[in-house]
Amino acid sequence: GERTRRSVQVRGAMARRYKMTPKALDYDQTDEDWDSDDEEGFGGDMSDASDDENFFSKYGALRIVGCGIIALAVVGLVVKSLLRGGDVAPRAAALTHMPKLADGLTSAWDAQLVEGMCQGREKEELPVFDDDDEDYDIKAFGDAYESGKSRRLLEGRGRGLLCWQLSRHFAGSSQAKRVGVVGCGQMGTGIALVAARHAEAEVFAFDKFPASLERSGQFVRDWAAKEVKKGRLSEAESAGLISRIRYGGLDDAAAMREVANLDFVIEAVSEDLDTKRAVFRALLDAGLPTGSVLASNTSSISITKLSSGIERPERFIGMHFMNPVPVMPLVEVIRGLRTDDATLKQTLSLCSAMRKETATSEDRPGFVANRILMPYINEAVFVLQEGIATAEDIDKTMKLGTNVPMGPLTLADFIGLDTCLSIMQVLHSDLGDSKYRPAPLLVNYVEAGWLGKKTKRGFYAYN
Repeated sequence: GERTRRSVQVRGAMARRYKMTPKALDYDQTDEDWDSDDEEGFGGDMSDASDDENFFSKYGALRIVGCGIIALAVVGLVVKSLLRGGDVAPRAAALTHMPKLADGLTSAWDAQLVEGMCQGREKEELPVFDDDDEDYDIKAFGDAYESGKSRRLLEGRGRGLLCWQLSRHFAGSSQAKRVGVVGCGQMGTGIALVAARHAEAEVFAFDKFPASLERSGQFVRDWAAKEVKKGRLSEAESAGLISRIRYGGLDDAAAMREVANLDFVIEAVSEDLDTKRAVFRALLDAGLPTGSVLASNTSSISITKLSSGIERPERFIGMHFMNPVPVMPLVEVIRGLRTDDATLKQTLSLCSAMRKETATSEDRPGFVANRILMPYINEAVFVLQEGIATAEDIDKTMKLGTNVPMGPLTLADFIGLDTCLSIMQVLHSDLGDSKYRPAPLLVNYVEAGWLGKKTKRGFYAYN
């Protein structure tokens, strides 16, 4: 309100000084502030004609346009918040710290520019923006910005992006920058890769077994080397990717101390309810922050059921990645009954940063993908079990007859026959329909340890 009053005073002073009519400025001449003599609040004493001409001719337009941009940013914030159903108050409160922003900018002219836009103080000159200033930090917002992001805030873009970035920040943009992944198998390693590569997050991967940690680390190194060879990554990018993924054991006290620094944790252990709940308890006992999101990569178990035994179920959500994670573009996002809007928003934001498309599902057994896919695979196993066709002919029929890229039995080998069986058991027990009964041959293969490609033997042999 104070800045609006001063703006009216300035426009009045301009009209009087340059013989402009109130109509030209679209102001009501009866406005009590129109003829106010208190003109010092904007740019000093405006009684001196030469000073006024010098000030307004050089900087008047810049100041007025600057205030207009900030006003538009505030309006955009309010409209966006209302459309999303968000709480405007905390974000509007953040705007009251606009002058503090100037104090946090270590580049002096930027501080004065922002202050000038807010208060209209005159400057003698506007120095050229320094693209190379590595100390450019918005310290007034504390840890709201990581230093790396702060340094990139206006890099190569110029002064005009300042208000855009401020409105983006006040509109509630957030992205997890410290991501935990529990389970360093095929899925967990893939999740860690896309989080580190595309989202540029610091990733800490946990597993119970040292051999799994070693295999995961080796896979990341080999994968990065192949990407360099293909020209998709530079040597520097490859080294940066590898350095952003660190590993630790679930029973390692030093490694588990990292849990307290994580913004987002994705569980990717085996498809077993008790195993997953044990992981959740370990994370909470290790001090997972109350504001952090805990997600499960479960492919079939109810999100509401998984969250029922933990604190803060509103911060729990399902993120079903597709295998292989670095290649498949989809993440199935599942809200539990108590998952809140903020958790969903942060999850979708992370998926976008990982360059993944998302599809949402109600919390029902199997969700969408596996509710359709697994009975299809299971029926193919029944066809094989009953001797109707060989594995090769079953896959050939579906590939050439329905134009799918991979036959059902080959796909089952890639997914893992143990995973397929676990999902079918969940569908059968939770839905109670005999059509979801796992094929006995599938049970036999899993009991024999023939789990597919990962064990070199499934419906096919892999040498």
